[in-house]
Amino acid sequence: KKAMHAVDPDAIDQLFLPFLDRAVTQSLYKEGAHPGTSMFFKYFRRIAGVKIMAGNIVNTLQQFTGLINATLYVKAHHVRNGLWQLLTNRRDLTDLIISKSKFMDDRLQNQMFELSDEMREIVLHKRGLKGKGKALQRKGLRWGYFLQATAQNMVDICVWKGAFEQAMESPKQGESMAEQEARAVTEADSAVRLSQGSFSPEDVAGYEKGTAAGRAWTQFTSYFNTVLNQVVFAQKGDKIKTALIAFSAPMIVAEAIAMTLWGKWDDEDDDGHVDTAWDLLGGSQWRGAAAMVPAFGPTA
Repeated sequence: KKAMHAVDPDAIDQLFLPFLDRAVTQSLYKEGAHPGTSMFFKYFRRIAGVKIMAGNIVNTLQQFTGLINATLYVKAHHVRNGLWQLLTNRRDLTDLIISKSKFMDDRLQNQMFELSDEMREIVLHKRGLKGKGKALQRKGLRWGYFLQATAQNMVDICVWKGAFEQAMESPKQGESMAEQEARAVTEADSAVRLSQGSFSPEDVAGYEKGTAAGRAWTQFTSYFNTVLNQVVFAQKGDKIKTALIAFSAPMIVAEAIAMTLWGKWDDEDDDGHVDTAWDLLGGSQWRGAAAMVPAFGPTA
């Protein structure tokens, strides 16, 4: 404790204890002043998430921009190879991955942070509906996020396989085949976690744990916090490159997807597509940056 205090006086109270609390409780909710209010906001958050995501084709296609983020950790040709294997032999590839990685086994079954977080609340806490009611809630949440979860699973599989192959291509001196494979699994898990975010309560940012009312204002911010971490903790000299790959490029592609499906490429006011260019190159950056701000982000 003294050694840690010498390095950072606030580390134990602000980092380790909150981490242990989230790991033990497996929950991101704090008890509010009024149980009735907490129940209302938990229900409101759950329903709002399903309403926004259910059948949302634009958001589903935008999940694939995560492949761009992954190129910070996995060479593009390995990501491409992972995608090709997914498209040509998905079942065998998925079985291979979950047999090697407990992390991916859990992730692929409980995909999407908002989904796994809310399902965890239903399963672990006794205040909700019981028995068949809880089973119905779980099924409803799964179907509500079905498209996004399917798309994100595909991204995760491509990234994991690419990172695994990348590590297997670069053995370390004196390393046995078993040791190399174990390292490759660890590096592949890390590449997925760092580029796509983690759904475990102990891995998320501290601000995401709060009362039900407070968490209503942090919904859907986890991914953007992952992107922010990629940029902030990039090596010196690589921050601009990282910002372009992790933030700017995915935001532009995501905006292009939305504009295509919403039919916003037309020059309706005859200004030479000035507004269109701003929405694509400027507006996308503004909205992406705003989404990184807790409380304000979900309204952007």
